[in-house]
Amino acid sequence: MKANRVVKLGGKAGRAEVRTAVRVVLAALALVPGLPGACAQSLPRSQTFSVNAPLNDGTGVGNEFLGTTSLFGDLPGAVVYDLSVQLDITGGFNGQLYAYLAKDNGFAVLLNRVGRESGNLDGFIDPGLSVTFSDSAANGDVHAYAPHNLGTALTGTWQPDGRETDPSLTLGGDLRTADLGSFRDQPADGMWTLYIEDVVTGQQATMNSWTLTISSVPEPGTWSLAAGVALGAFTWVRHIRRHPAPRSR
Repeated sequence: MKANRVVKLGGKAGRAEVRTAVRVVLAALALVPGLPGACAQSLPRSQTFSVNAPLNDGTGVGNEFLGTTSLFGDLPGAVVYDLSVQLDITGGFNGQLYAYLAKDNGFAVLLNRVGRESGNLDGFIDPGLSVTFSDSAANGDVHAYAPHNLGTALTGTWQPDGRETDPSLTLGGDLRTADLGSFRDQPADGMWTLYIEDVVTGQQATMNSWTLTISSVPEPGTWSLAAGVALGAFTWVRHIRRHPAPRSR
């Protein structure tokens, strides 16, 4: 009985086999849903919703604004990686406003009577704001923004208030539990709800617009599928290296 011989995959035929394997792997990965656009995951995309309507003034009924995002059509199953929200409101008193953002299982309190403390139950009296809310904002908690009570609209980038306390009872020392991180891994596209209530009568505010800026990644299943394709291709390449087709004599 002849001993088994180890046949090395070399020469032009061997290199051709490897090139074929590489082409097959690349073609298979190109068919994985969402993977071709994954390089765009770090690029934030924004959508603005114009409103231009007065807010109910201390009626006990807030204003609900619905906005549907369609930013990631090229990235099926995209989920939120990072999210910021921009609000543009004129007039009124900022310390009278309560606002939250909701979608699926995500919920974030953007404003909850900013400046309201045991020694200042009215909160800040600045008229309006044009701000961006981000969990990582260096300016810190919007509830304690400074300077304040200057008679001008608030600007800049701030962390959401995050206090889920009843607006009639909320104080600066309350726990901050409702931030924008709650939207992470939630579907990036779809319907969002922005709720704003002016909880005290007097000094009516106007809601001008709101903007969502989202950075996304493909859903986890996309990466799992890609890994499975790559592993299968790697196994196949190893197989043809170890068991090449017999050479013709």
